[in-house]
Amino acid sequence: MSQATKVGTSRVRARSADPNRGVAGTIAISPQDDNYRVVGLDNGALFFTTTGSSTLTSLDPTGAGSVIPNFYVARALFDPTDKNTVYIALGGYTGGTAASQAHVWKITNLSTTPVLMASTAACRTCR
Repeated sequence: MSQATKVGTSRVRARSADPNRGVAGTIAISPQDDNYRVVGLDNGALFFTTTGSSTLTSLDPTGAGSVIPNFYVARALFDPTDKNTVYIALGGYTGGTAASQAHVWKITNLSTTPVLMASTAACRTCR
């Protein structure tokens, strides 16, 4: 169950009625198949569907069992040539090169068994 609050004259903010869920930070839809969708929340949780269903499957929970750090999911972007590959960018980058500090993630095999991989190379031009 969700609720929407009107913000300004044209934007709507959606928030889950479940207090353990966050606010959507980003939504990505594959340019190859609009049934492939990823939703990233402000609390670091990720959800997806490959069927276009409004019921989403957890891709990465928050807290125990989480692979991706629990930072705000700022952007999600599908690979333009592979609907099973998604790139995730997190807010709250801490500057290290360990996976627990990575701010860019690549998710592959979305339609089968998703694999989450950290981009551990430091961004040399971002500093």
